[in-house]
Amino acid sequence: MQNYTHIPETISKLFVEMDYIAIATIILLGIPIIIKIASYFRKKIFQDYEYSARLQILDEQLTGGSPSLKDIPALSYRAKIENCGSKPIKIDCLYLDYGDKVDSNKRMKRHIDGELYLSPGKRHEFGIEISWADVEQMKKRFNFNQCFFFFRVAYHAPDGSIKENIRSLGDTRTKIIQKGDCLT
Repeated sequence: MQNYTHIPETISKLFVEMDYIAIATIILLGIPIIIKIASYFRKKIFQDYEYSARLQILDEQLTGGSPSLKDIPALSYRAKIENCGSKPIKIDCLYLDYGDKVDSNKRMKRHIDGELYLSPGKRHEFGIEISWADVEQMKKRFNFNQCFFFFRVAYHAPDGSIKENIRSLGDTRTKIIQKGDCLT
């Protein structure tokens, strides 16, 4: 006669060993999944960079006038905008804003060019002049004695949203020179 008392011990050892095997299997199957998820996010970051809008301003010509010479514009701005990215870009509008340095609500917004598409590597030339009458009108409207100039472009990002980039045009500003004693 055989003694079958060791069978329950053998079965319990088998289940314990199976738990270790199951855990090892889950870990081994989980590693490729984690690698695939990391690879997806890495590719997504590269893809976002590759398809991002890359606009560049070339051949800028910025000329500022003097309040004493009313026939010369307060600001003359000419440049070319180029699409340096790999995908076409839809540009909604190009603007020249002038007014307060900090508060964008206290700026006059001058339209330069309307909706246009730029293919990769293509350039678009534009230009605008702001007269002294426009600057004086802005100063009266917002009660300023200085005027700062900004270039603004509104374009469609690859995700479909509309983005705006604003760039100050150097330290180009106009000042009203007051009569009287020098304060320095």
